[in-house]
Formats: sequence, structure tokens, C-alpha cells
Amino acid sequence: MERDVWFRKWLWAYVPVHWKGLALIFGAVVSVFVCFGVLVLAAQFFERPAIAFTIVVPFIYILITALRIAARHSA
Repeated sequence: MERDVWFRKWLWAYVPVHWKGLALIFGAVVSVFVCFGVLVLAAQFFERPAIAFTIVVPFIYILITALRIAARHSA
């Protein structure tokens, strides 16, 4: 089965060339903001400000997942 080309490899980055590539980038950015918001709300609810600094964990997971999808759908 042939895969759709959503990204083009340019230098060291992936450039979106299809609406699905833009949707992937938009979804990754929105999910990072949502994770940050949930962590800030949890920090306020549990009165532990250090909880908000764990944003690195979901950010790295989302980044790695988005890069794997971009590599799979690139030409």
C-alpha cells in the first residue's frame, strides 16, 4: 500500500505539503497547550506548583510521535 506524502524533507526539518501535515502540526500544538492547561489546573487544585513543571514529559512524547508520523509520511 502506498502512503500519502504529507511532508517533504528539507534540510533537517519536515515541511508540510498536504492539509493532513498541517493538521498534524496544529494537533500537536493544541495538545501541548491542553496538557499545559491541565497541569496548571492540577497544580492549583493540589496546591503543588511543581506539578506544572512536568510539561516536559507530555511535550517530549507528543514531539517524538509527531516526528515519527512526519518521517513515515515524507518523501
